[in-house]
Amino acid sequence: MSAKSDDLASESSFGLRNRTTNTSSDSATNLPPSSAEVIAETPGAFSVFKFLQKQYTNYKWALQSYPIRTKAITSSTIACLGEVLGSWVKAKKTGQPFKIEPRRLLMFFLFGGCVTGPALHTWYLISEKFLSVHMKLTGRAKTMAKLFLDRCFWGPPYTLFTVCFLTFFQCFNLSQTAKEVRNKYLAILIMSQKVWVPCQLINFELVPQDFQVLFVNFVNVFWNTYLSLANPNPN
Repeated sequence: MSAKSDDLASESSFGLRNRTTNTSSDSATNLPPSSAEVIAETPGAFSVFKFLQKQYTNYKWALQSYPIRTKAITSSTIACLGEVLGSWVKAKKTGQPFKIEPRRLLMFFLFGGCVTGPALHTWYLISEKFLSVHMKLTGRAKTMAKLFLDRCFWGPPYTLFTVCFLTFFQCFNLSQTAKEVRNKYLAILIMSQKVWVPCQLINFELVPQDFQVLFVNFVNVFWNTYLSLANPNPN
């Protein structure tokens, strides 16, 4: 009698464990899907999501494998986009027909690829190493120190070089370039500080170092539009 009772108790316990397991399994199955799964299950969205995810992965790989080359190509592309957008805005403001000038497009392409991308990559590496390794700064203190260095020691000479480059390669005349720089530099520098102080604060505080040049490139779409308007073709 005792053995039979033990068998019944064992079967009851096993059945209870089995129902508990099934209930847990059903609960796990009924968990709400993640946002990625929702996107993947949305008709027509799966291919777009996978495409963007693949491009992001490829870009990260390119940044790690060929950082200067990748940032140079990205910067030159963004610079051209800013010039095209600037030409469109200028045409809207003046009422003239919209047209793209190949020489100006080439000028911005060269400036973005040969100057902006490589120069920013090098500057960010130097400032990061100086503040992290030599100054031992971390967190918010490093962000503010990096912003101070960027806007006081990098911004003014870089803006000056930008104005000189864009002006000279439109007129190929040193005296005219010097005159244009004297007339425009201060106004462009003031506008540069207004734009880049808040943007660089966000960049240094929130954006990973590998993507900081990319963040600058996105802002440069609008900044290059301003430069395009501030440096019209003298001819």
